Amino acid sequence: MKNAKHRTALEIFIALVLGTGLTAGLAWYYDVFVHWQPRVYPFVLATLSAGVLALTLLTLWVRGERKASPLLWKTLLSFMAFGVSIGLVTFIINNVIGGSARAKDAASVALPLTAAQILVLIFLALRAILKQSKKGAKAALALSLACVLAMGVFLGNLIYSPPYKMAPQFPAPQPKYEKPMENDYALWEARTYEALAVDLSEALVSEDSGTLAWGTSYALNAYCRAYQATGDEIYLEKPGGYLYEIFRLAGDNDGDGYKNWGTGYFSGDTYEEFCVHTGALLSAAGEWANLARSTPGILEKTEPISGMTYAALCDYLAGEATTQMIPAFDRDWDDETGVYLSPPGSIYFHGQRISLPNNQFLAMAAALIQFAKLSPAHEEEYLRRANAMLEAFRAKLAYDEDGNITRWNYKDSYFKGDSPGNVEDHSHGRCAFRAAIMGYASGLAFTRRDIAAFAGVYRNMLRGTVEPLLTRNVDGSGAGEDPVGLFHYDLSPFEDDIWRAGHKTAVYRSAAAYTHDAARLLAYHEYAPAPLEFSPLAPENGAKIAGRTLFRWEVSAHACKYTLQISGDESFANLLLNRADILDTCAFVEGLPEGETLYWRVIAENQSGASYSSGMRKVTA
Repeated sequence: MKNAKHRTALEIFIALVLGTGLTAGLAWYYDVFVHWQPRVYPFVLATLSAGVLALTLLTLWVRGERKASPLLWKTLLSFMAFGVSIGLVTFIINNVIGGSARAKDAASVALPLTAAQILVLIFLALRAILKQSKKGAKAALALSLACVLAMGVFLGNLIYSPPYKMAPQFPAPQPKYEKPMENDYALWEARTYEALAVDLSEALVSEDSGTLAWGTSYALNAYCRAYQATGDEIYLEKPGGYLYEIFRLAGDNDGDGYKNWGTGYFSGDTYEEFCVHTGALLSAAGEWANLARSTPGILEKTEPISGMTYAALCDYLAGEATTQMIPAFDRDWDDETGVYLSPPGSIYFHGQRISLPNNQFLAMAAALIQFAKLSPAHEEEYLRRANAMLEAFRAKLAYDEDGNITRWNYKDSYFKGDSPGNVEDHSHGRCAFRAAIMGYASGLAFTRRDIAAFAGVYRNMLRGTVEPLLTRNVDGSGAGEDPVGLFHYDLSPFEDDIWRAGHKTAVYRSAAAYTHDAARLLAYHEYAPAPLEFSPLAPENGAKIAGRTLFRWEVSAHACKYTLQISGDESFANLLLNRADILDTCAFVEGLPEGETLYWRVIAENQSGASYSSGMRKVTA
């Protein structure tokens, strides 16, 4: 280069490109290997920077300009000081002042970048000292201080917000959705029968854990909801054979000594077993088995595919789950954090040992609650783990000053090496509130007010009046993407607009896309007939109970929720327990007064406002 100005400009350009590429490259690296949510733009920026830098250096080499001038080093030094200031200020915001999840995201990238830049700074400082460049050292120091002040102001305004008090993204609430004018209960009853009783695709019987979690479990839940809505035992009988075949397909494919299901879809065709997949399938299978246990008339019938009675089939499923599938993840349970960790050497998790995302360990929490009801020998341990997971997750929820949930993250920091993830999306969020609902029903971690707060989150995510759609993220950010569906309907007893919005969209789109959701629309229908007669099952009349006790009752057709009441008198004027909006037909209770005669009953209700009270039973604590 003959023109000195051109050379100066080129050297500054090289330094900036080098710095940009380094920043973007490290950001992408930490996105993938720490944050493990790879974003495209850091990778693209790093690649382009590397390409431009390579071409520029090649040009210099061809022209014989192989020696860098002091200006290039000074420019690079300035960039390094700038990067160090970003890392230090972010560290202070995150760990000293106390920052939001966005601060933690920034710190996960800025701190490693800072470490790399400090090493370069030490090298440059030693080089300056050896050359005795006092003027350059003073200039670098002044520039570094200026960068620290500038980035402190910038990042402080951009990132800082008090922990767990982040402002929600919701716009002003829309008008409430009105109850449908037309009673179309019979229509959805017919669609439910057509979708479930007439034809179930055998494609749902699979050994691929992804298919079982994100397909089969939804269908099983729809069968359970259809049975509860109608009392027709065809919906309870049909899934039994399919469940038997699915459990028979489980194998020890990874050589850990336990039968399970797995997939290579999420890990480059390498077989892996996922806690979330097993948890999702087992929670649905456990829900079905518990409903069967609450239906005495079916237990001695023979299931045609397995050749077992339904009682024996329930025992078989519980035996396999508690001796094979659930223990397969015991190595990943961490008592200290109260959550499951990623499997050692997992390709999906890039070989890192970190806590699972919230939805993944909460899916297993739901399964543990269901099988605690089916296996008394494992009840204590399963409920202990489930409660620990629910408590850990509850501590990470963001609340506003009025106690409303404003958001939660896809993943959070529980274990060493963790970094928080982005805000949760509405789809994965289903695993969270589903586990919370089950936990509340059995007296674990969450209260009814908490579940209502989850319902409020989803209510505030709704956009549109003709075809209501949910925003992508639980904090109300992102465009409306999907309608109310699947487990969203389980929030209906806590917020009327959930079912009404789903119904509006279903009517708008017709029945075509609602194979499984027809059953859920029916179960929570606001024109449902009055609940029918049902009876308490256990504990039996006159039984003596101690410690934690499982209360179980029959299904009341047309009911979608139950209230369990326990009193010290037959009139139920003095209630010791009044647990409302239980979606299952059984619940754990503990902490009852000892040495007293107690009375219990269950009230079945539906969304039309009708109710039916079971008979009363007497027990001694």
